[in-house]
Amino acid sequence: MGADAAAGMTPSAAASPATRIAFAHPATPGLVSVIIPTFNRAGFIAETLDSVLAQTYPDVEIIVADDGSDDGTDVVVAPYLARHRDRIRYVAQVNAGLPAARNLGLRHARGEFVALLDSDDTFEPWKLAAQVAFLRRHPAVGVVCTDMSTMSIDGAPRAPRFLRTMYHAYHYVDVERALRPAGTLGLLAPEVPPAFADAPCWAGDMFPSMFVGNLMHPSTEMFRRVVFEHVGGFDPAYNRESEDYELSFRVAAAYEAALLDAPSMHYRIGQGDQLTRDVTSIARGNLRIVEHWHSIARDRIALPPRVVRRRRAHAFAWVGRELFAAGRNTEARGYLARSLVIHPGQPGTAARWLATLPPSALVDGTRAFKRALHAVRAAAATA
Repeated sequence: MGADAAAGMTPSAAASPATRIAFAHPATPGLVSVIIPTFNRAGFIAETLDSVLAQTYPDVEIIVADDGSDDGTDVVVAPYLARHRDRIRYVAQVNAGLPAARNLGLRHARGEFVALLDSDDTFEPWKLAAQVAFLRRHPAVGVVCTDMSTMSIDGAPRAPRFLRTMYHAYHYVDVERALRPAGTLGLLAPEVPPAFADAPCWAGDMFPSMFVGNLMHPSTEMFRRVVFEHVGGFDPAYNRESEDYELSFRVAAAYEAALLDAPSMHYRIGQGDQLTRDVTSIARGNLRIVEHWHSIARDRIALPPRVVRRRRAHAFAWVGRELFAAGRNTEARGYLARSLVIHPGQPGTAARWLATLPPSALVDGTRAFKRALHAVRAAAATA
């Protein structure tokens, strides 16, 4: 797999100088490298490590990529390094952000396969076994993701399924129609719990659907390492700006993707610094991604024109809404106006745009609207 699939990749999916990964080691067949970026997660990382060490798939290495923690994370990890020196490595850098930390881990990966795991989340024991089995059966697939459940800060179970709640694109994307059936989860690994044995698997070209929004959560994803050799790693330019969406979209442009429709990991919610990003930055990153792919690969975005227009309009409106909420009316006005130009039928966006106008402009605009309305009514009366 890999080279042949990537040969026909969409322009701009190939690795750029900013995203190219210089791997320090050759790939070891069958090995899974689990990349755990961390920043001040001393209170959770032991549970995260334990969940990887409990995997039923035997050939696993763990790379903890510390992004400058100062809370004793290294002290918590030290006993694991002593007990599992052949399975766990710890690499550190000065704080540079999540994309850089993940790339640091990637550079040290030795596996044929790469899985991502945030340092406050945990895997189900069967996760890696099922994903490796799927990738071995489907050579055209470059990334396979799953559903996820949630847990509270103290580890108590919350939502049993959360992917379609967290990622709103699933409200508009019908996976069953966008992808092809690819068996059931129970056929991949005997250790899959009976409750999930009949869970469907789907595979195919996810690129058009990704234009609607992100469909893959990082801690559910497993990649072939060759994918990163071709499309590169995380783009540091998107730090705090939807970098996960940017990479997943880039991978989907070059490879088939798959969804195993059962929760394979537990996502911890409720932390005050979760993702540590302001929403305006996420919205800006989302807009950059949408406009980038619309400009260079619109022929591959096989969606109805009205869907494309609404997606682009939503991307501009989201930035405008966040700027408006922050009281930055002048900046917000341009984004809201652009959204309305692309898709006029948005009463809420129009109302926000009007609210960004300074009082004098708002008065003048209202008077002009009334004059126009009066003229229309007068013309209708004499017709």
